[in-house]
Amino acid sequence: MTTKKRIQWIDIAKGISIILVVYGHSGLNNVPIIGSWLHAYRMPFFFFVSGLLFSGAKYDTIVPFLRKRVKTLYRPYFLFSAVLMLGIWLLNDPRFSTREHMLQYIKTGWEGWALWFIPVLSLTEILFYYVTKICNRGGEIAVLFTLAIIGRLAYIYSLPNPYNLWFVLTAVMFYGFGSLSKNVVINLSKQNLFK
Repeated sequence: MTTKKRIQWIDIAKGISIILVVYGHSGLNNVPIIGSWLHAYRMPFFFFVSGLLFSGAKYDTIVPFLRKRVKTLYRPYFLFSAVLMLGIWLLNDPRFSTREHMLQYIKTGWEGWALWFIPVLSLTEILFYYVTKICNRGGEIAVLFTLAIIGRLAYIYSLPNPYNLWFVLTAVMFYGFGSLSKNVVINLSKQNLFK
């Protein structure tokens, strides 16, 4: 059995993107100049790097693809959600620990809390999987732009947004561009241009 050689800079980029996601929830967004810049680019960068790692071709149907997502995303999401809810309940903070608040977090995918991006990432991957199965390369780019525009308009007009579904439509564009540029980016990295 042969193992694929890991590309070190992609591992570094994944680490940086995760650190930036954590940074966004740390309250440091108010640092002059760099805070707002990092806040604007951290999530697009995270989804772009995630897209670099997308490999839908190895799945003939959606079923094994979904099984993998359940194992890698949904199980941790529900586990961490349960731990977070238990912590909120134990702290007995009336702002967060009422039954209504708990149900609201479940219904909305944690709104802006740290776990919100897990269902968004999962739904983004599923949506992009379908885009790759029904479109050719040119069609994929057109669909990605169209979805991003719809998502942005829905956000601007404050349409109901359970589980940040409108953000999924924007995230899929960055995710798709990461995936579609994978070969170019990896070929450039082999030429040592990134060093």
